[in-house]
Amino acid sequence: MSEDYVGIQEIPDGTFVGHSLYNSVFLETDHLERFPKLTSYAMKGLNQEKSTVVLSQVFPHRLARLVPIRAMVLPRIVDTAKPKFYLASKGEALLE
Repeated sequence: MSEDYVGIQEIPDGTFVGHSLYNSVFLETDHLERFPKLTSYAMKGLNQEKSTVVLSQVFPHRLARLVPIRAMVLPRIVDTAKPKFYLASKGEALLE
């Protein structure tokens, strides 16, 4: 599980580390039905479209302040029967 916002740092050896920034995720409020264990932790936003879940309250012993990044997934919702995987450029990853 990841936050909605993370900081990415390149290390001198060319690898990357992800930093926890806000320790929260934002879910569309109606999606909370799919995650019933998160419902009691959700705080509804001003526009009521999204709710905030502070992950340190839900998983206090499972979250790290920084972790090595081994891969990134840039999901897209498309009308196809089978998923496809392809290598994204650094620029595409940055823009996503």
